[in-house]
Amino acid sequence: MEPPSVRALGLWNASDGWSGGGVFDGNRKITVNHARPEQQLLRPPGFEVTVAPPQPAKTLLTSLKRTGWRVTREPEGWGRSGEAQKRQLELRFSSPLYPYSAAYRWLGEPDIPEVQDATWADFDRRGELLLAGAGRLFRVHQGEVRELIDLNPDQPRRRERSP
Repeated sequence: MEPPSVRALGLWNASDGWSGGGVFDGNRKITVNHARPEQQLLRPPGFEVTVAPPQPAKTLLTSLKRTGWRVTREPEGWGRSGEAQKRQLELRFSSPLYPYSAAYRWLGEPDIPEVQDATWADFDRRGELLLAGAGRLFRVHQGEVRELIDLNPDQPRRRERSP
């Protein structure tokens, strides 16, 4: 079985290193966060592209809601915290501000302590919990945490800077 292929639809450069990003609002609708005005004309065929003012928190909330999370507390501005819940999984996050932070907590039984160390967590299409952290991906099946893949050996080699 081949891995899924991914093809870039476009590149919209933000005006600085702090903003940018975007979210799929539907299968063929993209909202780009804070693109430069001269790039607003980039329209991939078959896609509707909307350029929004810099609102990273709104982009994050739209993404969470689209993937089934229930936002229980919205951040009240830049760098503020928010909360979301999906089934027995709770997410506490800071609105996108460097460094962005996310902390997960398992609210169900049995306890799954590995959730606290995850940098990403969500449910797959079968309803099983997936966790990622430290370059590794895990699946929780019937309360047992199993490693699916360790991507650490596939990291690019570090190169020395040339003078």
